Amino acid sequence: MSQFHFLLLWLLMHSSPASSIDPKRFYQSGNVTLGVLLPLHVRTAQDKCGEFYAFGLGYTEAITFAIERINKDPELLPNVTLGFDIRDYCRTPVLAMKKANDFVKSNYLNELLEGQSDNCKSKLTINMDNLTAPISAVIGTSDSSSSTLVSSLLNVAAIPTISPSATSEELSSPYFNSFFRTIPPDGQQAKAMVDIIEYYQWKYIATVAVDHSYGRYGLRALEREAYDRKTFCIAFSEYITPSGYKGKITSIVRKLKDAENIKVVVLWSNYEPAKRFLEEATAQGLEGRTFLISEAIAAMNPDVLEKNAVILKGAIGIRPYLFTDHLFEDYLKGITLNKTRESANPWWKEFWTSHLNCSSMSEGACLNPAKIDDRAFAKLHNAFIPYLTDAVYALAHALDSLLKCKSPEADQASGYCPEQNAKVTPEAMLLKLRKVSFQGITGQVQFTESGDPTFRRTIS
Repeated sequence: MSQFHFLLLWLLMHSSPASSIDPKRFYQSGNVTLGVLLPLHVRTAQDKCGEFYAFGLGYTEAITFAIERINKDPELLPNVTLGFDIRDYCRTPVLAMKKANDFVKSNYLNELLEGQSDNCKSKLTINMDNLTAPISAVIGTSDSSSSTLVSSLLNVAAIPTISPSATSEELSSPYFNSFFRTIPPDGQQAKAMVDIIEYYQWKYIATVAVDHSYGRYGLRALEREAYDRKTFCIAFSEYITPSGYKGKITSIVRKLKDAENIKVVVLWSNYEPAKRFLEEATAQGLEGRTFLISEAIAAMNPDVLEKNAVILKGAIGIRPYLFTDHLFEDYLKGITLNKTRESANPWWKEFWTSHLNCSSMSEGACLNPAKIDDRAFAKLHNAFIPYLTDAVYALAHALDSLLKCKSPEADQASGYCPEQNAKVTPEAMLLKLRKVSFQGITGQVQFTESGDPTFRRTIS
């Protein structure tokens, strides 16, 4: 073994333990493993993991349901079992980077160990419990801020990432050339918002956005539309810091309340800052305004929107085009509390204790029979799930194309074909993903050079 390889192995072995022992992880082995970075908890103002995020549980069920269907499909990936390694990053960019780094470290360790003799391996003091299966691609993250960081890191290792909900235009840059998404970028959302502003002939608006990639690039697109069309003016723009935002939100709401001549407010934010903003606006009585809200807010849990109905009266939201996956929806509605007791998914306990308001699964309402009723379904399912399912299938089709390829001559479309019996590498997956084309739930799924799909949005 070369000195360089030995040093790298030593560094990897003596760094922080990999997430194989992380309780915020859901793993199933397979011939090929897909990494997943999704939020199962929200991000607090202190950049910590906060309350349970039920939509995240819905996302994990959508992924595992799609993979189970793929593994049973005799045409797609025959004789290949897909596995998954799902990590909770609490919608926190720092934690997302740590989880992504775990994937990179594991891939490097597996690659280096593969080339060593048994005699050499026996001399290494590697804790095999900390060595996880190599991943071929990553699904996630769900937010743009984390996706810009994670995609940058994984791009170095040529690991493709695909997101169902990260919409910032920044991610269309050539800098993120291993990033793909099944959701349209925010330029189209900004155009839809301005169409609404022009339709109602609003001339004077204010904007409030979260101060990271999603909010900044969203408002840039809105400002660009305002400049090009010259039909309305933006009085002022305020930004909510991603963390430590309590005081900032209070002052923004107060400023909006004082500006009585501004009756229209564009709110461009993701879940947690938007939730806190709406709570503060309700507390201060910010009434008499029409809110034009971005898709991350329009797709929020109905309970959150209903609690702030006084200030959201007349609000208009932009959200992804609504598609229906009857198979998954029927599956989700068929889940019962007793079935989930036996599930390997570690987050069902948190859902039931929160949903049924019991302190543990062994007391109170959690002892009674319960199922996914309409209220529970609304907490678990949103408009992004069909885009997530198509992200899983995009990776499956890329892998299928890769494994069925026999020679470069037989696969002129992609210009790449691995040697027969060669292992699946992230680099090969990346090349095949660029050429994917299939009929998914959201329509014909294929990607532009920038990794973007064709777009569809609705107004709600």
